[in-house]
Amino acid sequence: GQAGTWTRTSPGNSTPNYCPDLADDVSTDLSGSSTATLTFSGAITQVVVYYIKQPNGASFTWNIDSGAQTGTINTTNSSLASGTFTISGLSATVAHTLVLTPTGSGSAGVDLCGADAQHPSQNGIHIVNLGYQGTQASSWNAVNQTVWQAEMASLNPTVSLIEFGGNEMSSNVLPATFTTNLSTIASNL
Repeated sequence: GQAGTWTRTSPGNSTPNYCPDLADDVSTDLSGSSTATLTFSGAITQVVVYYIKQPNGASFTWNIDSGAQTGTINTTNSSLASGTFTISGLSATVAHTLVLTPTGSGSAGVDLCGADAQHPSQNGIHIVNLGYQGTQASSWNAVNQTVWQAEMASLNPTVSLIEFGGNEMSSNVLPATFTTNLSTIASNL
């Protein structure tokens, strides 16, 4: 679950540095005194947090399980890039709560892409949903490709499934346009 003030971003509709969601309702812009709180349950032993490094980026603090582990991340960078940090050593037998709070004064704020709860020693299928409800293939062509490629590389998927078409059909997008947009996405991956 999540709590706090969340400003949703969507590809091509708000900021040029939008990053794909790593879980629905997780991609957010933090500003002011807003916090992002994520609660994870299940047998997880680490959490990977994805964010945007950017010019004039702000800092944020993180703590998990009421301060059992803490840290500060500065998102300032000379250009747009994907950033990650990993919180490991978590007990697989209890739920975990991660709190992210902006602390720096960078005018670009903090752009969080998501958090991936993991149990690396467990066998099975790991599914990461990068989707955003209501978007079309053309929307994803507006995503910063450098950031998207870095995030995909960090996920290191064995299989990538791209599913578009429903929103295009309801918006009467021409098949040739849809085909071009899908080809662009495939080449950008």
